[in-house]
Amino acid sequence: QREGDLTQQISRAATEIREIPARTIEEQRLRRDVASKDALYQNIQTKYENVRLQLHSSDDAITVLDTAIVPQTPTTNKSAQIILMAFAASLALGIGGALALDLMDKRFRYPEQATGELGLPIVGAVPALVTLKSGASDPEEDSQVVEAFRTIRMNLIHAFDGAGSIVLTVSSPGPGDGKSLVSMNLAMRFAELGHHVLLVDGDIRRGELHETFEVARRPGLVDYLAGVVPLDSILRETSADNLTLIPCGSRRHRGPELLQSPVLGAFIEQMKTRYDVIIVDSPPLGVGVDPFVIGSATGNMLLVLRSGETDRKLALARLRVLQRLPIRVVGAVLNGFSAEGAYRYYAHLYGYDMPEEDSPAPQLASKSADNGA
Repeated sequence: QREGDLTQQISRAATEIREIPARTIEEQRLRRDVASKDALYQNIQTKYENVRLQLHSSDDAITVLDTAIVPQTPTTNKSAQIILMAFAASLALGIGGALALDLMDKRFRYPEQATGELGLPIVGAVPALVTLKSGASDPEEDSQVVEAFRTIRMNLIHAFDGAGSIVLTVSSPGPGDGKSLVSMNLAMRFAELGHHVLLVDGDIRRGELHETFEVARRPGLVDYLAGVVPLDSILRETSADNLTLIPCGSRRHRGPELLQSPVLGAFIEQMKTRYDVIIVDSPPLGVGVDPFVIGSATGNMLLVLRSGETDRKLALARLRVLQRLPIRVVGAVLNGFSAEGAYRYYAHLYGYDMPEEDSPAPQLASKSADNGA
């Protein structure tokens, strides 16, 4: 019997051993199910907490400060006031911008600037010439330019106060300011009065006055100073009555040295006995010593400034050099002045325009349409 009991125990143990793998697999499956359900629970719990936090945050961020009041009357239309204020603001901004640009502009534009900054009297302002489509200049503009040079002529006569011949060097702070145009037209305006006028091309490096008056360049001033030709051989009669031209002459390397010789001063003194007005067109002040030498020989200088082009600091620096030399700067001319109506006094401002009956219009010398040279 004992053997039988042991046999049964062995049989049960064998059965249990055979069932162990199946139970192990089932246990692992159940563990996986538990882990999956636990992860799902944690995910749902996290989402729930996030939603609950958002709900509490939204409630805290919104606060009613005051209850809206229903207006008793319609809102007033203020569009006209707004437009007026916007116009005033834009006008003030525009004026302020224009003033700022004017202060930053370092070039001469108005006669008052030359008077205030250089301390020079303005003897005249020459309007800019307008070229028509045909290539010719506007006759009305020409008459304004002629009238401007007559004003300059009158002021120069008063500046010299009848003390002998008018001897004058015309120069400018830099090239392109229009000194040659001023020299030629000023000489022609003096000749109109019956004065015997001598126009000298003192720009011995790049003088071109002979081209405007259509005469030969050689012999000229340089040739006379070098002692190559006599004085009378360099005098050129022009198409303008009472106006004589001395061209610059040959291009010589010794030209600047010839200008500094005593011959130039003696030449000027000799011409004073033969002419009422002597105008010397010199090179610009910034190209060398030539204009300073010529100005010292004549003793007087007219400074030409170009509106919108001549730098104010440059002009002041050149003027300070002139002030250390025996040269009287009689005044300045603002060339290319484009202010509307500046020289429309006779024809427009008062309607006081005199028709020409007994003579043609005065001649006007112009090297270019923009008053250059």
